[in-house]
Amino acid sequence: THYLEEADLLCDRVAILVGGRIVKTDSPRVLKAAAEEESVIEFSFGRETSGLVEDLSNRLLGVKIVAVDHDKVRIYGGIPTDVYANVFQFAKDKGMEIHSINSIKPSLEDAFIKVTGLSPVVMAVEKGGR
Repeated sequence: THYLEEADLLCDRVAILVGGRIVKTDSPRVLKAAAEEESVIEFSFGRETSGLVEDLSNRLLGVKIVAVDHDKVRIYGGIPTDVYANVFQFAKDKGMEIHSINSIKPSLEDAFIKVTGLSPVVMAVEKGGR
């Protein structure tokens, strides 16, 4: 299947193929664990975050910060306890509320991308998307 969410839910073992050749075989759990190189933490502030990414980037060095939706940011990398402490202090300094915090675990799609090196855009085209 090209639907990795389906494979993750239904399969005990998955074979990843590239160009018709098997490049990796294992359980979805093991494949996803191998893709987990860095922490990914998502913070929801309940307000527009586009202007906050640069401010947060100045406070959190050595991490990648991406705006998600209109009120969330994802922080890739760093030591989780340092990330939490800095974001909490940042929110306090800005008079903002943190509405939710999620630790994002890698999906089977993330594992596929890591194993194959294919981009999400190429994967969407393969699935018939745009």
